[in-house]
Amino acid sequence: MELLRNESIVLVDFSFNIYDVAKLPLIAVYEHPKDWPDKYVARLWDVVKKPHPTRYMVLGEHLKEIRDKIPQSMSLITRFVEAWI
Repeated sequence: MELLRNESIVLVDFSFNIYDVAKLPLIAVYEHPKDWPDKYVARLWDVVKKPHPTRYMVLGEHLKEIRDKIPQSMSLITRFVEAWI
C-alpha cells in the first residue's frame, strides 16, 4: 500500500498517543524518498496483522532532526536507515 503525498498528514512530531492510530506502531525513517526528495521522512506504520503505513508522518532536513521527533519510549533498530518500534 503506497500513500500519495496529498493523502499524508504531516505532523510537527509524534507527541500524540500513537497507540490510538497503530496497535503495534513502527516508525520507518526514509532518506530522500521520491515523494519528498529533499527531506528525511519518518512515517508511522501499524504492523499488526497486515503491516501498513498510516497517514501520519514527520519531515526533517537532517536525520538528527527526525530522531528528535521520535518518542523516547521507542527503541531504535539500525538495520534500516532507521526503524522505531
